[in-house]
This record gives sequence, structure tokens and C-alpha cells, in this order.
Amino acid sequence: DQGKFAEAEPVYREVVARGRQVLGEDHEQTLVYRMRLFEVIWKQSKWAESEPLVREIIEVLKSEGDAGREDAVIFQQLHAQTLVELDRPSEALVVVDEALASATHVLGERASRVGSLLYIRARAFRSMSRYAEAATAGREAYAILRESAGEEHEHTRNAALLLAGLYDQWHETEPDAGHDAIAAEWRAKLAEAQTPDG
Repeated sequence: DQGKFAEAEPVYREVVARGRQVLGEDHEQTLVYRMRLFEVIWKQSKWAESEPLVREIIEVLKSEGDAGREDAVIFQQLHAQTLVELDRPSEALVVVDEALASATHVLGERASRVGSLLYIRARAFRSMSRYAEAATAGREAYAILRESAGEEHEHTRNAALLLAGLYDQWHETEPDAGHDAIAAEWRAKLAEAQTPDG
């Protein structure tokens, strides 16, 4: 897959350049080309290159008002995740909070997109060693994702994995607070979700 995206990248760079020149910066088709370029760069884990491009895309979508709001939330989620990968968690939290406000308004408080945003929020807090806030966001993410996608879904399991690792880290800083026991509970949840019925 990485090879496929690497081959597509120069093609989409050329298409974006041509779209900007012929159709204009704000043309709908130019935006679509930029989205495709972002996707092939992002899928290669080229976080530093993809970050300014996703910011541009979000600004265009925001300028469309309600018509672009749901798409803007999707790209804000990708932007926040990119910022976490770039070890810029404070910036990621700003993006996540704005996206959460839109997502809860447009999609509802228990939508899977809200759960995914809360998962990124937990990752950002964890990378800042703000364990209590990370745990709160992580538990909320898990609850929503379990409800909307099911216990065995990849996203739900990722939230449980995050929480197990988070409590392990927290235990290292506060060894007598019982965080290791909570980490074990989350690992048990993961094991239960993998056990076939019967």
C-alpha cells in the first residue's frame, strides 16, 4: 500500500497545481484534488507535509458554512491526529475541542465520530502526562465507541488499549495509587472481547 501511495503522490501534486492554475484556488474540484493529495501523503505517515495541507482544506470547508461542516469535522479529526503524531499535543487539543463542538451539534453526543475525537483527546493528554484528563477522555471514548461500533471493533479496542497503557504509565508515577489494577482490568476487557461465544 505504501508503494501505491508513493506512486500516486507526484501525480496528485501535479493535478493540484493544475487545478489551482486552471480552475482557481477555491474551486470545488481543486478542493477535491487537495483532499486526494492529503490522503496519499497522510497514508504514508508524512505528518509534517500533510499538516499544512489539511489546515488549508479545513479553512475552505469552514468557509462553506453548514454545507461543509460535517466534512470539516472529519478533516479536523485527521488534523488533530497529525498534530499528536508530530508531538504537538497542545495544538491537537485546540483542534479536537473545536471539532467536538461541531460534531456533537451536527451528529449528536453519542456519535462514533465523537468517540474517535475523544480518543485523540486522550492521546494528546497522555503525551502531556496529564493522566487524569486522559483517563476521563479515554473512558468516554470507549463507552461511545462500544455503544456505536461494538466491543470487538478496532476503534473500541484501540480505546481499551490506550487506557491499559495509560494506567500502566500512571502507575509508574504513582505506584501506590492502584493504577496497575485498573490497567489489568482494561487488559481483561480486551481479552474478553477476543473470546468467542460458547
